[in-house]
Amino acid sequence: MTKIITKMTDNHHSHQLPAQKTTDESQATDATQAKSPIPDEPPDLLITTKNNIDQNSSDMAWHEQNVLDAVLPALAYGYQYVKSTFPNLHQTEISLLLCDDKTIAALNQQWRDKAKPTNVLSFAQFSSTQLQSGNYHNADNFLGLGLLANSDDNTYKHPLGDIVLSFETCKAEAEASNIDFYHHITHLFIHGFLHLLGYDHETDDEAVKMQQAEIAILAKSAIKNPYLPTDNNETS
Repeated sequence: MTKIITKMTDNHHSHQLPAQKTTDESQATDATQAKSPIPDEPPDLLITTKNNIDQNSSDMAWHEQNVLDAVLPALAYGYQYVKSTFPNLHQTEISLLLCDDKTIAALNQQWRDKAKPTNVLSFAQFSSTQLQSGNYHNADNFLGLGLLANSDDNTYKHPLGDIVLSFETCKAEAEASNIDFYHHITHLFIHGFLHLLGYDHETDDEAVKMQQAEIAILAKSAIKNPYLPTDNNETS
C-alpha cells in the first residue's frame, strides 16, 4: 500500500520559483514555515501544499483539504502505476501551490514565455533518466514548500518537484465541459505528477503514452476518461 502524508503551510507568504524546471510546472518556497515532525515510518510521498488566495477577499477560493481529499486516492494509484518504471522511487516529496490566474500567468510568462493563465504548471527536479536509474540525490537547490526546504532531517531525500493549479482556469474549464470540479483538478494534478516523472506530450507518441497513463490512473478513482470527445478541457 502506498503511504502518503500531507502538510499544509501558512497562507499568503511570498513565493519564488525553483532553479530547475521542465515543461508545464511551478514551485514555491516559504522560508518562514514551521517544521513538521518526521513520522517514525517515512511515507512513500510527502505532499506539501500552499494556498496563496485570500479566501476572505475572493469568491474563488481553494480549500486545501478538499483538494487533497480529491487528489490523494488517484495519486496513490499513480504512484503504483509508475513503480515498475521507477523502482527506486521512494521517500519523495511534491510541493503543490494552489493559486489564482494572476499568479499562474506570471509564472507562465517567466518560465514558458506565454503571457496568459493556464490550468496547471509543473517543475521537475530530476530527469526521467535519473529517476529510472536511481542516480539522484538530495538537491541543494530545491526551493519547495516542504520539509526539505528548511529541515536538517534527511528523511525526504528525493524532491520530485512542484505542481501549480489555478482556481479560476480550472473552475472555468470544469464548468465549460460540465464535469465535476474535483475530478478535473485530480486529472490536472495527475497530469502534473506525470510531468515530474518525465512524461510529456511534445510528440504524438509521447502524448498517447501520457494520456494512457492518465486514463488508467483516473479510472482507478472512478473518474472517466478526460480525453473523450465530449470533454473540452485541455492540459498545458
